[in-house]
Amino acid sequence: MTLRFSSLAGLSMLAACAPLHFMSAQESKVIADSNGNELHAEQETLRVLVQMNLDAAAIYDEARLAARNVSLRNEIRLLIDRRLRLADTLQEHAKELDGASLEGLLPSTDAADRMRSFVENDSLTAAQQVYRSESVIIEKYERVLSTPLSGETEALIKKDLLASRASRRRINEIRAEIQASNDFN
Repeated sequence: MTLRFSSLAGLSMLAACAPLHFMSAQESKVIADSNGNELHAEQETLRVLVQMNLDAAAIYDEARLAARNVSLRNEIRLLIDRRLRLADTLQEHAKELDGASLEGLLPSTDAADRMRSFVENDSLTAAQQVYRSESVIIEKYERVLSTPLSGETEALIKKDLLASRASRRRINEIRAEIQASNDFN
């Protein structure tokens, strides 16, 4: 039996897994983590973006396993690779900014578990979820770009924003092909 997203469940798993709060220009540029250590707002933004990319890679891997459409599986594999590479790049950039390491972050276990509970061998549902997740990423990038960032951080985010928009268009094309073929598996 294939499970479909209800309108409520269809809200992106990614949005639930990586809640983001980006500092506005009026907010303090220094915040404290749960241990009371000071973190610069940009460092916290990078941590959140690394986590978001790791969670997306985990979600996409579950979607890839559920998809039967070869084009979709290949496109998702490219997305997974890009998300993991970007997470590494953002971690390195954070270390360059102030020497603090973001290494050791792992995908939240909720991300893949939630995806697994909604998708079962269904290419159309997998494509819809990846499309929604890329949409969430695009929205979050647009929000973070409205905050004060160093030039390099801004450039990294803008570059992936463009790539995310292109990926979302490609996923949408594949989704339309799957729907037109009436072969959702």
